[in-house]
Amino acid sequence: MRVLCCPGVAHPSVSGVRLHERGGHSRVDRVRRVHPRDRATGAAGDELRSRTGLLLAGASVVTSFLGAAALDRDEAGTVGLLAILVFLGVVGLSLWIVFPRRKAWRFVVGATTLLEDWADEPRSGDVPAMQRFLATTVEDNYDHNEDLLDDLYRAFSVAAAMLGAEVILWTIKLA
Repeated sequence: MRVLCCPGVAHPSVSGVRLHERGGHSRVDRVRRVHPRDRATGAAGDELRSRTGLLLAGASVVTSFLGAAALDRDEAGTVGLLAILVFLGVVGLSLWIVFPRRKAWRFVVGATTLLEDWADEPRSGDVPAMQRFLATTVEDNYDHNEDLLDDLYRAFSVAAAMLGAEVILWTIKLA
């Protein structure tokens, strides 16, 4: 049984990192694969970005048609300025949701972490302890990603409510 044979490898995508091989696949290879729950998190993020694009398009259409009609009648006034501010809020939140956060999401445990925590320590032969470490790290990463996704969904909900308020404000301005 080879526990951690790593000749100069510092990145998990490089072959040569092996943890207790079984069935032709190393444990690192299995850990590096994206967990199904992480795939669901990624799919939820993609779906949220798609919805946000539609929300942004809707806000733009509402402002261009209702806003243009309202502003053709007379000057903006308080209600018109408030509607414009709400539109800018929808745009700002939408961009915050869509803007990529590459460093914020956690999906993997790198070989560097495993090497620092396990290869150079006297406990390097303790495979069950390493498995527990990997399991808790993957779970912590999932919880962290879920919190980020919850924040994005809250921002989307606020942006959708602001779009409704924008429609109401432009309608009041037109009346």
